[in-house]
Amino acid sequence: MTAAGAARLLTLLASARADDVVRVLALVDAAELAEGVVDPRAELCPIVAEQLAAHPAERVARAVARRLAFGDAAGPAPDASGGVTRLLRERFGTEARGRRPVVMAGRGRNILMHPAPDLATARSAFHDYLLPQPWVQPEVTRAAPSYRALLIRGLERGSIDAATLVRDGQPGAAIVELAAHDRTVGPDGRVDRARRARADLAWELRRLVGEELGAQVGRWHRVLTGVQETLQSFGRLAHERVFLRGVDVFSRRGLWDRWVVTNALLSLAPPTVVAQLLRESDDFPYGPSAEHPPSLATINRDDDAVFAVAVAHNAPLPRAVVDFVLTDEPKAEAHRHLRDRQREALASNPATPDSVLRSLLAPGLVTGDLCRRVFQRPDSDEALCTAIFRMAPYPEFDTEWYASMLSARPTPAQLAPLWSATDAEWVHEAVRQAAVRIEGPGLLSCYIRLAELAGLEPVWALELDRVGTLDRMHPAVRASMAAADAAPLITAAQFPPDDAPKPVPGRRTDTVVDDPLAWPLEDAVRATLDGRPERWRAVINALMSGADDPLPDVVAGCAAGL
Repeated sequence: MTAAGAARLLTLLASARADDVVRVLALVDAAELAEGVVDPRAELCPIVAEQLAAHPAERVARAVARRLAFGDAAGPAPDASGGVTRLLRERFGTEARGRRPVVMAGRGRNILMHPAPDLATARSAFHDYLLPQPWVQPEVTRAAPSYRALLIRGLERGSIDAATLVRDGQPGAAIVELAAHDRTVGPDGRVDRARRARADLAWELRRLVGEELGAQVGRWHRVLTGVQETLQSFGRLAHERVFLRGVDVFSRRGLWDRWVVTNALLSLAPPTVVAQLLRESDDFPYGPSAEHPPSLATINRDDDAVFAVAVAHNAPLPRAVVDFVLTDEPKAEAHRHLRDRQREALASNPATPDSVLRSLLAPGLVTGDLCRRVFQRPDSDEALCTAIFRMAPYPEFDTEWYASMLSARPTPAQLAPLWSATDAEWVHEAVRQAAVRIEGPGLLSCYIRLAELAGLEPVWALELDRVGTLDRMHPAVRASMAAADAAPLITAAQFPPDDAPKPVPGRRTDTVVDDPLAWPLEDAVRATLDGRPERWRAVINALMSGADDPLPDVVAGCAAGL
C-alpha cells in the first residue's frame, strides 16, 4: 500500500464503526500505517488515533506522536478525555509532546472526562453540572461544548446508542444540533472528526421524524416550538400529544444554536409542511413560538430574528425553504415586503449555492438590494460580480452603481470590473466615488489601475481630496509621490492571505441543499461495509492498488464487486 493509499484508508476509517476500525487496522502492515499517519492528507479521528497510539508496532505510535506535535488541521485532536495524549505519554513518557486537551475545571470535571460515558452518565453531567447555574453565561458557554463532546465520545465508543440518544437524550435541541451536518472548519481550525457518530444520529433522527410526525403540520408546529423552549427529549416531544411546559431561559444561554436546530428539523420535514409553515408566517412572521414579536426590521443571525427571515438566512439551508422563497408570490403588499426580506436573507446566507444566487438575479426577482448583497459576498467569483455590474439599471450612471456596491474591504473579484475597464475617465470617476467608502489593499488596487491608465498625478489628487491634508494621506501614496513611482503602491496593495475569502469545503453545493442532513460517505459505509470484513478487504486492496476515485465511489465499487 502506498502512503497515499494508507492515508485515504485512515480517512475512510473516520466513517466506520469502532469495531471495524480495530479489525481493519489489523489487516494493514505497520510500515504502511506509519507512512499513512504522517501523510498530511490523512485525517485521524479520535478512535483511529487511539488505536494507532496503542498499536503493537512502536513505529506506528511514534508516527502518531509526531503528527500530534505538528498540530496541523487534519491531525489527531485529543478530546476532553485526553485519550490519544494519555496513551502516548504512558508509552513514551515526556517524548510524546502534544497539546493537552482543554477540559472543564472545578465542579463536573471528572464526569466530563469520562472515557466512554453511557446515557445515564451524560444525563448526570447535564443535570448536575449545566442546570444548576443557567444564568451564568460564561460558565454555560464553556460547559455546553464539553457536554456535546461527552455525547459524541459515547457514540464513538459505542457506550451510547444513537437511537436511544435521539429518543431519550436531553435536551432535544442539543441532540438535533449534533445531527446537523456542519462541513465548516471549527474554531480551532480542525475539520469535524465525529462524522460517523453524527451520521448515525442524523439517520436515527430522520427515522424517528418519519415515524412520529410525517406530514402533520400541527404536530410540526408543536415540535418546532417545544424543542426550543423545553428540556425534554426529542422522542418525547415527537410522541406526546400535549404541549410541554417551556423553560425559555435555556434556549438563550448557549446550549444550542436556535436556527441550526430549526433548519435541521425543516430539512427533514416534507416540502408541503415547510411551505405551509412559511405561508402561515406571512401573517405570523415570528414562527411557531410564544415569543414576544420582535421588530420586522431585525434581519440578522441573532436569536431575535423573525422566523420567516431567519430560516432563509441560516444554515443548514433546506431545499424546501429555497423553493418557497424563490417561487411563492403573495398578493398582499405586506406579504410581498416579507418575501423581499426573505430573498435578501437568502442572498446573504453563507450556505446558499451559486445556482440559487443566479436564480435570485433572474429578471423577475432581481432588485438593487439583491444585487448588492450578492456582489458583497466574500465568496462571489469574478464572473458573478461582473454580471451584476452589467445589470446597472441606468447605464449612464454605472459608475455610481458600481461604487455603491463595493464593500469597505473589497475582494479581488469585486474589483474585477474596474480592472477590466479601459476608459481612463470612467475609471477615474469610479475610483473617485469609491474612495470615500473603501480602504486597505482594495483602495490601493483601485489607485494602481487608475495610474496604469491615467498616470500617478490623478491618484495623488484623489487621495489628497479624500483625506484633506498631506499628513493624512496613505503612506504608500506619499511614498509614491516622493519617489514619483508606482512601486510603493504596488507593494502595499498586495492582499494579505488573511484577507482572502476562505472557502467553506463542500458546503455551498446543490447536493447539500437537497439534503443538508445527508452524510453520503458514512451512509454508504453503514449500508455496505459495517460488519463485513470481506468487503473491507476489497476496499483495502483497491486503495493499495492506487485507486484515486472519491471514497464513496470506492466503497460502492467494492460492494458491487462482491
